[in-house]
Amino acid sequence: MIDAAGTAGIDAFKGSVIKGPKDPDGVSERLADRLRCGAAVVDVNDIGGSWAVGASRGLDRRLVEQAMRDNPLGQSAEQTPIGIIRKLND
Repeated sequence: MIDAAGTAGIDAFKGSVIKGPKDPDGVSERLADRLRCGAAVVDVNDIGGSWAVGASRGLDRRLVEQAMRDNPLGQSAEQTPIGIIRKLND
């Protein structure tokens, strides 16, 4: 998994690529253990795609992908490495 080759929103990173973790499921599990909630490693782009490449046990990957589909964290200078998805009460 390589993300945003040459398209980073920050000039200093425009000639760089960002590698995903070698073990995205393991990373997700460790994050879930430490944060005490479900966790996922997600590749999201600015043209309408998202892929949960890793997820902790019991997490609905399709729900995460659907929530991230429109790239709510941004694709420019936001550089937002962590997002929280939670159910809203009616």
